[in-house]
Amino acid sequence: MVSQILSASLDGRRQFWFWPEWGEALWVVGWSVVGGLVAFRLRHPGHLALAEGACLAVLSGTCWLLFTQAGWVPVVPPALALVMAGAGVMAYNTHQAEKEHKKIALLVREQQNNLLEMQALLKEKRQETLATGAIAPEQSWALTDDSTAIAPEQSSAIDDSSTAVWEDNPDATTKAADLHNEQSKRPLLPLSLAGQIGDRRGGSLLAGRYKTVRGLASGGFGHTYLAEDIKRPGNPLCVIKHLMPAHRDEKFLQLARRLFHTEAEILEQLGHHPQIPQLLAYFEENQEFYLVEEFVKGHPLSDELPVDKRLPEAQVAEILYGILETLAFIHENYVIHRDIKPSNIIRREKDNKLFLIDFGAVKQMQPQNPNEQENLTVAIGTKGYTPPEQYKGKPNFSSDIYAVGIIGIEALTGISPQKLSSDETCNVIWRDFASVQEEFANIIDKMVRYHFLDRYQTTLEVLNDLKRLKDSGTLQQSVMPRQDLGLTSAEPEIRSPSSGVPR
Repeated sequence: MVSQILSASLDGRRQFWFWPEWGEALWVVGWSVVGGLVAFRLRHPGHLALAEGACLAVLSGTCWLLFTQAGWVPVVPPALALVMAGAGVMAYNTHQAEKEHKKIALLVREQQNNLLEMQALLKEKRQETLATGAIAPEQSWALTDDSTAIAPEQSSAIDDSSTAVWEDNPDATTKAADLHNEQSKRPLLPLSLAGQIGDRRGGSLLAGRYKTVRGLASGGFGHTYLAEDIKRPGNPLCVIKHLMPAHRDEKFLQLARRLFHTEAEILEQLGHHPQIPQLLAYFEENQEFYLVEEFVKGHPLSDELPVDKRLPEAQVAEILYGILETLAFIHENYVIHRDIKPSNIIRREKDNKLFLIDFGAVKQMQPQNPNEQENLTVAIGTKGYTPPEQYKGKPNFSSDIYAVGIIGIEALTGISPQKLSSDETCNVIWRDFASVQEEFANIIDKMVRYHFLDRYQTTLEVLNDLKRLKDSGTLQQSVMPRQDLGLTSAEPEIRSPSSGVPR
């Protein structure tokens, strides 16, 4: 203090100023809050280390600037507070992530047990039906539906591979009409089928808060509606999926209820991912089940893949990469999607990001149409996108990779997967219908191998190979006409979905 007074009087230097104790405390607390917020926002350790380093640099620079202005402010305490707060939040996030990971693992295990019980019960009921003579045994092997493989009897005429949408309710709100102008141009549901779901075409109130605006789709698992949540400010739009158990006896309902609640809890956890719709609520009403999900404004990927339209390699690689990034998160949580197809992938309008929707496990509560083959009563999936092991009721992670690979083939060839033939090893023949460089073709071939052990076993493997290929800059940015490339333009032979063998 004496030296400062002498320097000030003899050399004309300014005296150092200090903050009061409460000021220094606020300074330290402020930097600890910064460290915590940075750690909360950046979960990746590498990104967090860089951000913390930048914050320390800003702290040091600020203290030096204040020092040049004769300010004496603490440096070490706020630096320690910054680092310790960041480390504490990161440790907490890691602990919570592990808890959620374990929770989903338990839920998936419970889901698998429920699915096994459901399959056994469906088989038992089918045998009872056959024993009563309601279905002729020779009819049980006839495959009549290309849709998701668990269609309720009353809607067996609906082909889920091309989503059916019915006409808007005349009293629907202008907001909903504007948002769904594109969807309203699609084919309308036949009047005979619309009558079966007429009570939900608009204005119906579910759970005392969800007012249905219009129907969006009808398929093997049930129906999907656009609705307004009248108990939230602004009546925001949401999507309601209506799942109807095929049997109403108490034993079947109890099992369906367990499967539904397990699936809902899994979806609630997966909804934390930014490209999976958030589950807002789920409930049971009149022995039927409902999932309320976030409404994603956009269009299905199927709109980008019309028949005979081939996409360039670079665009197809981007599509596959976008799907696989989300699928990697799903697989990391031990979940198998089971029904990946273009109509179950939504491209959001505002940022063009791809969303995965309609996870397949809960659809198991709906059995096959009695006229469909028995193997499909234990399968979930869509003809053409479903690998052989899934038709046997034994999907694995590579089953989802197979479906994504088939989407890539469809985009490159412009041919529906149901029309692709197979070679003597049961692998898909597709290279004759597209111009693709060898490395990209090899990646897709490995994704769609007939035997699942020959495929990629993890999505990360596919992502690494695709990233390497994208970074090489060799992918084609445009598509040349077939005749200029000498490609085959004839219709390929249709193959059997259950065996992969041409028929």
